[in-house]
Amino acid sequence: MTLARHLIAAAGAGVTALALAACSGAPAVELPDLTSLDLSAVDCAETAQMADVVASPPAGSETACWTGAPDDGFVATADAILALLMEDAGEEGTDATSALCWDDALTETEGSACRAVVVGDLTDGTVVSAVIAVTDPASMTADLPDDATDEQVAEAIAGAPIEVLLFSEPASLVDA
Repeated sequence: MTLARHLIAAAGAGVTALALAACSGAPAVELPDLTSLDLSAVDCAETAQMADVVASPPAGSETACWTGAPDDGFVATADAILALLMEDAGEEGTDATSALCWDDALTETEGSACRAVVVGDLTDGTVVSAVIAVTDPASMTADLPDDATDEQVAEAIAGAPIEVLLFSEPASLVDA
């Protein structure tokens, strides 16, 4: 199984459980710099949500972690990361989010989003993905009513601390 297929969002204690599978020889794709999104690069081992995910990165994979508390919230940040991935991929990039990712989630135990891009083709291209996890969804959702409006949700997620995992793998390993 592939890295993209092994990323699984799991509710429970505000932790997004993720697992990596082995992959080999990913075509070279540079992961984007997210400082323009008010995120800071960190060692993945220093993160709460992503540390276990990248403790032993598979051979040939490229990973990077970022943290921050973006004013626009985690969903808008996920969309901005997708825009960066598509810009970096140029004409060779295809948005693969709907095929490879789960729906954005926000509950008292989980806040997560995923975005993915195929660079090149499914034979010899690369999949570059981003997983965004809210570090404390319980405090973010504590004051939201059950029937919260979009405006109330947007206000609640604005400025919430997040962690971002960027990774790449050969597209030939992805079972979309």
